Order: sequence, then C-alpha cells, then structure tokens
Amino acid sequence: MLYAGLRLNDDEARQRVREIVEERTASIPGEDLHVLGYYEWLEALERGIAAHHAGMLPTFKEVVEELFVRGLVKAVFATETLALGINMPARSVVLEKLVKWNGEQHADITPGEYTQLTGRAGRRGIDVEGHAVVLWQRGLDPGHLAGLAGTRTYPLRSSFKPSYNMAVNLVDQFGRHRSRELLETSFAQFQADRSVVGISRQVQKNEEGLEGYREGMTCHLGDFEEYALLRRDLKDRETELAKQGAAQRRAQAAGSWRS
Repeated sequence: MLYAGLRLNDDEARQRVREIVEERTASIPGEDLHVLGYYEWLEALERGIAAHHAGMLPTFKEVVEELFVRGLVKAVFATETLALGINMPARSVVLEKLVKWNGEQHADITPGEYTQLTGRAGRRGIDVEGHAVVLWQRGLDPGHLAGLAGTRTYPLRSSFKPSYNMAVNLVDQFGRHRSRELLETSFAQFQADRSVVGISRQVQKNEEGLEGYREGMTCHLGDFEEYALLRRDLKDRETELAKQGAAQRRAQAAGSWRS
C-alpha cells in the first residue's frame, strides 16, 4: 500500500498523527529510532496505515493502538495480537487464511479464535454492523467456514499444569497439606475429577454389558465362553509348537554348518 502511494489521511489528520507520535517517542534516542525504522514507520502512520505484531517495540505498538482507536489509522495489518486483550474495534476485519502458527505447527483456527478475531468488526455505538471477510484460497471449504462462524459454544479446558518448581515453592511456603488443598481446588483438578467420574461410569456400563453377553452365551447347545477359552488355549499351543519347531530347525542347520 505504501509503494502504491495510497493515502488515507488528509493534511489535518497527518499533522495530528505526527504530533502524537513525536510526543510518545520523545524519550527514545535518535540513533535507536534510526535502527528501529522509525521514519518509515512514521510515514506509514501519517498515511493512515500501520502494522501490529508481537515483535514490535512496545511503545510503537501502543502508538498504533492509540491512533487506531482515534481513527487516525484506517488500516492495520496485524497478527492475532491485535485481537487479544485490547479494545480495538474496527468496521471490517479481513482474514488472510484460517490457519495459524501455534508454536509447534500450522493448525486450523478454532471457532473461539475465529470469533475472537472477527469480533473486532463493528464498533459499538458507532457502526450498526461489522463485516468479516475471509480471502479465498485453493482448498477453502465454505462448509468449514460456516461451521466456524456458526459455532457459539466452546469447550473450556484448563491449561494449568503444576511444575516441580511450583510444587516445591508451594510446599516451602504453605506446607504439604495446605499445598495439596490449593492444588485440589484448581479448575484443572475439577476437570480431572469429573473426567474420572465419567470414565468410572463408562467402565461400569461396559461391565454390565459384558455380564449381559455372558448370560447370552449360554444355551442348551453349550457354553460359548468355555468353547472360546478352549480355542484360545489350542491357538496358544499351536503357536508355541511352531516356535519350538523353528528353533529346532535353526539348531539343526547350525549343527550341520559346524559339521
């Protein structure tokens, strides 16, 4: 957009942008500003265009956020950092793709992440509606996109994982019994206990089902379970004899070779 010469701000807005930027960056030495690409960044801001990502200097990010909220920046090219914990409403949100890097691999975004990203579209009290646009790419499934947009219930999973260091610090500060109580009252432990209850119920259900099968395997023709056990014993014996035969043949071959 810069190379195309696009300008989204008039002269008055450009002057206001310069004043805000110079005020917020007054404490940064000039040589540091040069290294950080300050002048190119300022030129883009004056045109109403900005970038926002985790690798930016915190001061630069805060300036972009302030200018965007004030309407002095019209378009922001951002990662999901712009949608997390920051009140940054926009009129439209454009997603380049429905895949993101999660630290280990490129994975499809979840319905919750889609809602978080596109939920910035539509400024409350200013716009009566917002627009979320997903760029078409080869392999894009409209049904999958509709599922992301239509899902409104998201499973809540605890990410709390106590480490050895945490356990040592807790025991040192509160003692063994109090530390155990603290960990047992966590949401992660609640989910773990609830999952154990679910597993126990499933085990009980399976055992009841097996008992019903045992009753159905016995009739006037005989006991099928006893027959199955005999067949298993016969199979095991056949396997054992086959192994012994193979071992004997190998021993005979070795003896013949030595002779």
